[in-house]
Amino acid sequence: MDLFSPFLLCLRWSHGGLWNPRRADSSGVPFSFRGNTEALEPGEIICSLEKDRLRMELKNVSGREFQELCDLCLWVKLDSSEHCRELEDMLRQMDWRNEFAALTRTRYVERVMGPLPQLHADTHFRFLPLSPEVHLGDCVSNLSVERQKELWMVFFQDGISPVEFTYMADILAEGTPFPMFSWELSLRLALHEAGIRVEYPNHGGFQVWDGAGKRRLFNYENGTAAERLFLKLLFPAPAGQA
Repeated sequence: MDLFSPFLLCLRWSHGGLWNPRRADSSGVPFSFRGNTEALEPGEIICSLEKDRLRMELKNVSGREFQELCDLCLWVKLDSSEHCRELEDMLRQMDWRNEFAALTRTRYVERVMGPLPQLHADTHFRFLPLSPEVHLGDCVSNLSVERQKELWMVFFQDGISPVEFTYMADILAEGTPFPMFSWELSLRLALHEAGIRVEYPNHGGFQVWDGAGKRRLFNYENGTAAERLFLKLLFPAPAGQA
């Protein structure tokens, strides 16, 4: 993935129906890239789709042709603040090191992204592949800390083990390296936000209590994938029942 990944994502969303050039503003410009040219003047690459073909127009103050545009800023004009929030959330989660976008499954996203491929229909996030070589296991293990924390909150608050945890459990079972620190950090953040505490009694073992003062029980051998990852991160050694 390179700096133009947001651009590729815009094209995918355009084909998915988010931006229809017929509904764009009077200039017919769904989106553009703004930045500085090699002559250090403001420049813009205006992009639009015409009959499934990309049309690009260069624009700057002097009117001289330019070959480079740096310090890029993606500019999009949408119909409503709701659409802006959806796109902002999507772009904010993008990482140039990853070949995917993890989208929150809102009704709006599901509607406009319907025609586009996804890596799994039952995951908590909708994973939009930006490369034909991307695999779901790689996507899950490289989620941002914020996204990982959201998965933990679903587990703690709703008692549901999202499909993403199944892939993480498989990665652990295979002994494949993965960013352990970020998953442990997201777990600690989720524990704090959910009001869950882990105690270690003098007689040994450990106990997990939720914010309502109710003890939570977890089992490594027979529990869900989320339980296994939770216990593995707390206790790298083989875990028993809490």
